[in-house]
Amino acid sequence: MSTQISINDVGSAAEFLAAIEGTIKNFNDGDLVSGIVVQVDRDEVLLDIGYKTEGVIPSRELSIRNDLDPSELVKVGERIEALVLQKEDKEGRLILSKKRAQYEKAWGEIEGKKERDEVVVGTVIEVVKGGLIVDIGLRGFLFLLFLLLLLLLLLLLILLRLLILILILILLLLLLLLLLLLLLLLLLLLLLLILIPIVAGKQIGRAHV
Repeated sequence: MSTQISINDVGSAAEFLAAIEGTIKNFNDGDLVSGIVVQVDRDEVLLDIGYKTEGVIPSRELSIRNDLDPSELVKVGERIEALVLQKEDKEGRLILSKKRAQYEKAWGEIEGKKERDEVVVGTVIEVVKGGLIVDIGLRGFLFLLFLLLLLLLLLLLILLRLLILILILILLLLLLLLLLLLLLLLLLLLLLLILIPIVAGKQIGRAHV
């Protein structure tokens, strides 16, 4: 529940203004702030952070991707974080950057992943000479040579899997051939067991004659 202040509560007009100033948050350049998006325009976004005026995020400071419309990045009523770039411009406005706040957060996460030897995953957002620009919370550059090495490694892994599958198939075929040979041997033994008594009977019959 918010507290309402009137002149009768605090005395003089000067005291009233001082009381109002006391309810306004103070920020310095480089501070990380959080606020609610109250307006989204083509060139800027207004953010309510409890300051005497709304903070302004220029469209170029919304994302590392410059080809996106601000309405695709933020919505009215959404809470976002931003970094204070300039406490007051010539119009007395607080200039903020959502992009720089993401930089600060992403850099900490990347350093943590490096210490834990984890893989950093990102989205390719641009193809440039010599490599790719990757969105990992900040602009990452992936060398084309490194990418080719990764593709080569991936290809080698696929070939290795195919080789393993081929070896497995060859082993299965050899087992099948072995089973067929055993079956043939069993059939031959069965035939011998059948033919031996018959041949022996005929020879005994001839001996009696």
